[in-house]
Amino acid sequence: MTGTLFLGGGGDAADEERLWRAMLPGRRRVLYWPFALTIEMTRGAEEWLTRSLRALRLDVELQTWTDLEGHLPDEMAHANLLFVGGGNAFQLFHHVRRHGFEQSVRDFVAGGGDYYGGQSVRDFVAGGGDYYGGSAGAILACADIGFAACLYENEVGLTDLTGLGLTREFAVLPHYDDGQLVAAREWSSDHGVALLGIPECSGLVTRDGCVEVTGPAAVMEFNGGVVTVRYPGDRWNVSPS
Repeated sequence: MTGTLFLGGGGDAADEERLWRAMLPGRRRVLYWPFALTIEMTRGAEEWLTRSLRALRLDVELQTWTDLEGHLPDEMAHANLLFVGGGNAFQLFHHVRRHGFEQSVRDFVAGGGDYYGGQSVRDFVAGGGDYYGGSAGAILACADIGFAACLYENEVGLTDLTGLGLTREFAVLPHYDDGQLVAAREWSSDHGVALLGIPECSGLVTRDGCVEVTGPAAVMEFNGGVVTVRYPGDRWNVSPS
């Protein structure tokens, strides 16, 4: 069974509180990758996440890698959840690719625990191999990260924009607002891929093509020329194109 994906719109911990509470019930072993950030910001990343978790009274065993240099894929096995934070999506994927961790993340998620069906987002939570992506981390999970160009500068000069493909059924646009509606609809039509616009104060829980909105804000689904509003609590299947 594959693990569960938790995809955030890129707000802070308070904005994404419902998503974080869905993915962190009780104690979890969390591996944090903050290297979408600048080097200066990375230095304070663990303190930020620790403070954010404490504010929500979420107790986890946290390990932070500020760089993939010197680490081996096998070291990921201790974690229940890979937490990939925000920053620049192109910088993030360049770092993951340069150190050869693309397949390692796919393997980590593919090794998730058993899934027990139900009616709430908590029913998605499995025993391991789960992935959280906020902002850049959410885009990294997609099969195509090209839409990131509307949000970030491609300063590392990536030309191969193939992502990890954890969400082959759809792509995501974090930090979504209504000013991006036309561009999002056109991108979905041009690429033949569903695109989910996630506002900063919302999130998605997804597993095997089944998606649920955690809220509190609605998510916009662009599927070709069709636009659908997905409200908090909405749950649906997204079929591959």
